[in-house]
Amino acid sequence: MPSTRDPRLVIEQLRQLVEAWEVEERIALGTLCALLAIRPRTLHHYCVGHLGISPLQLVLRIRLDRVRHALLIGEGNVTSIAFAHGFTELGHFSGVYRRAFGESPRDTLRWSLGSASAYPQDPEHEPPRASPAT
Repeated sequence: MPSTRDPRLVIEQLRQLVEAWEVEERIALGTLCALLAIRPRTLHHYCVGHLGISPLQLVLRIRLDRVRHALLIGEGNVTSIAFAHGFTELGHFSGVYRRAFGESPRDTLRWSLGSASAYPQDPEHEPPRASPAT
């Protein structure tokens, strides 16, 4: 039987759950679905239909946004920030981050710290904004 819940409400609840989740803990799709009282297939359908990305891509996006915020406020070095946000494979993390934001995590950190060499072509440059899909 199809769900009669508003997909936008379910997606907002999903975002809230992920944003409130302890960063060090892994988030399983099954756990999220149980907390939302929704089937994985339905959640996937809602996310793809309304956001153009899967639920796990949304989780990754939120985690990457947290990392970007930490880099922009200079919370530490790239490695410590990545590890603190649950990314343990730095090569993979760097590639995913670059695809999401159009620059390396190191470049974001250098920009946030005011390094003149971070963006030598355009001193007024702001870091690229993330696209909604990863």
